[in-house]
Amino acid sequence: MSHSTLAPELVLLSPAHLHPTEECVPERIREVAADILRQGCWNEPILVERNSAIVMDGHHRHAFALQHGLARIPCLLVSYADVALGTWRDDVTVSPGDIIARGLAGRLYPPKSTRHTLLKPVPHRCHFPLAMLCDIAAAPRDERPDAGTP
Repeated sequence: MSHSTLAPELVLLSPAHLHPTEECVPERIREVAADILRQGCWNEPILVERNSAIVMDGHHRHAFALQHGLARIPCLLVSYADVALGTWRDDVTVSPGDIIARGLAGRLYPPKSTRHTLLKPVPHRCHFPLAMLCDIAAAPRDERPDAGTP
């Protein structure tokens, strides 16, 4: 388990560079897509493990980003020292090492297998117009945003 002392950090990353760890439910992707498209902006960053780029929380938002060709998406970089790890399912046992290994190898858990909860409240809401996230020129390569947050 990582014992990082780095604070959680909001960054813009290419969704293609992230490694999912769970399968998605197609109906849930459609629900998430409808919400994001209706709002016209991205308000909730994806929770990402800072060293491996595995998706801890936000798999359906990540799938939406890939399906809609977004160039960059807001991500909150954290380590396992920043989260409580649990599972939603009785038939799955999880550990940080197993989750990272499976994510990097593309061996996805069933939907809603892992549960990552921030240990300390972190202001992590954001507001990025979809047009900015779609346009490569408007969304520079993986960067720390200085605008777009309330």
